[in-house]
Amino acid sequence: MKKILFPFFLLLLLNFQIFSQFNGGSGTIADPYQVSTANQLNMVRDYLTSHFIQTTDVSLNSYSAGEGWTPIGYGSSPFTGSYNGDGHKVMDIIINPNYPMGKEGLFSRLGSGAEIKNLGLEGVIVHGNSYVGTLVGELIGGTITNCYSTCMVTGGSTSGGLIGMSSSSTITSCYATGSVTGDSEVGGLIAYSSDDIITQCFATGSVGGISNVGGLVGKLNYGSVTKSYATGNINSTNLNALNDQFGGFVGSVNAISGVSVITDCWASGNVTGNPAKDYVYSQFIGGFAGANYEGTITNCFSRGGVFGTADYGGFCGKSIVTGNYAITNSFWDITQSGQSASSGGMGKTTQQMTTESHTFPNFYTNAGWDFYGESANGTNEVWNINTSRNSGYPFLTWQYPSDAPLPVELKSFTVTPIDLNVVLTWQTATEVNNYGFEIERSQAKESWSKVGFVTGNGNSNSPKEYTFSDQPIEEGQYFYRLKQIDNDGKFEYSKVVEVNYKLPIQFSLEQNYPNPFNPSTIIKYSVPKTSKVSLKIFDQLGKQVTEVVNEEQAAGNYEIKFNASGLSSGIYFYRLTSGSIISTQKMIFTK
Repeated sequence: MKKILFPFFLLLLLNFQIFSQFNGGSGTIADPYQVSTANQLNMVRDYLTSHFIQTTDVSLNSYSAGEGWTPIGYGSSPFTGSYNGDGHKVMDIIINPNYPMGKEGLFSRLGSGAEIKNLGLEGVIVHGNSYVGTLVGELIGGTITNCYSTCMVTGGSTSGGLIGMSSSSTITSCYATGSVTGDSEVGGLIAYSSDDIITQCFATGSVGGISNVGGLVGKLNYGSVTKSYATGNINSTNLNALNDQFGGFVGSVNAISGVSVITDCWASGNVTGNPAKDYVYSQFIGGFAGANYEGTITNCFSRGGVFGTADYGGFCGKSIVTGNYAITNSFWDITQSGQSASSGGMGKTTQQMTTESHTFPNFYTNAGWDFYGESANGTNEVWNINTSRNSGYPFLTWQYPSDAPLPVELKSFTVTPIDLNVVLTWQTATEVNNYGFEIERSQAKESWSKVGFVTGNGNSNSPKEYTFSDQPIEEGQYFYRLKQIDNDGKFEYSKVVEVNYKLPIQFSLEQNYPNPFNPSTIIKYSVPKTSKVSLKIFDQLGKQVTEVVNEEQAAGNYEIKFNASGLSSGIYFYRLTSGSIISTQKMIFTK
């Protein structure tokens, strides 16, 4: 019995120790370990295949002395579990090893299946040798979503603002801001990317290096980048060395033995190689890409200054493409870049790229760019443009989603019974490609029938109001909905509104009560539809003595209290007029 119980109690003790190290959880996907302190975050390195969730902001200031934080997975197996920041931050990260070995960051290495999401890093200072990032030094086959870093990174080769080296991974909705400096392969977000899928990411800090230096990615070796941007300036960190492949967005694109695609991206930083000297020079300098080897770059633009001494251009410094691989439908600003030539792309003036393009069609849409507010190039609404954003240049709709509401934004939708009709009223805040509205009716919300159509306003940035009148043939509960239809045939249903419809009442004028009366009596009447209503009082000689009602009234039942205290006793007549219908009753006033 003792031999059986001992392993059991040992297992219980081990589980209790693990639980006590974290705030809760069992380390599974459904029940992740809960991290709320720096010490608990440090313990993640002992459970590299487990799953974690952060429950509050964590400061690593207690790990800042000496060499600072030791990256998770450093010198051992990679982290392959998941870490959900849940919208929280890790702050005050300092990594400063005495003998940098590479793969520096909060995590040293992330392996296949690893996932990091919803995590912010603030106040990060990293010094390293190679594969240097803030979140992770090396990412292989993992996923990073909705993460950011504010940082200062100083490294050797392969240094990035968020990730050092990444391969066969997916990076979505991430950004880095701060400064990044290194030698070769230096990027504002990712230093070296191979076979990755990068979407809706950006970097805003300055980036410095010697070769393969880019505002977002230092070197793109196959893979895709879409709907992303970079705004930081690109500079040389060694004026006595050959500087090559500097780009405002990407240092170099390589697709000689694979496929590299960059679509719907932009860059605005200045790109500067070293000054001309007798024994050194800068080459392959571009506002968007330093060099492009068989890569496909489509629907992109750059607007920063470009400064170099050889093979430099407004958009791309050097582009070597064959077959279907090319730089297409992409532009650079001649005015701002100071460059009238480029190895790929088309030059435009600042005026052409901004104010002259604020109406459609323009040269962007003529080149196939999909903009909010036009439908000729699709309805994905990738780009937007106005005077208040990005200095008047195009920007990506996800950057400012409030500037591009739904194609048809329904503000209100109501239904009201009026006389013989059921009147539907609705208002739109904005409209894009709005063909119109089908009005559908049902008595059970199961079978719907079309009862009418109202033409839309196409494109509009101002509120528009619509009305439609329906006439059901019998009383009952009715349900209505709108089927909003785009010009391309796509449609969307509105919410459902309901109304209790009753056939209109008949015109009537009831006998006053009480009668005879002194001094007040009640007069009731009904009108079947909205009309001008008059209720007048006459004496026996037919002379009008007063008018009790004189106004437009909606269909309905009414009750009027008439006070005759100022009149003499006798017989009086009250006459109701509604439109062309007249009715008269007699009443007796006795004092």
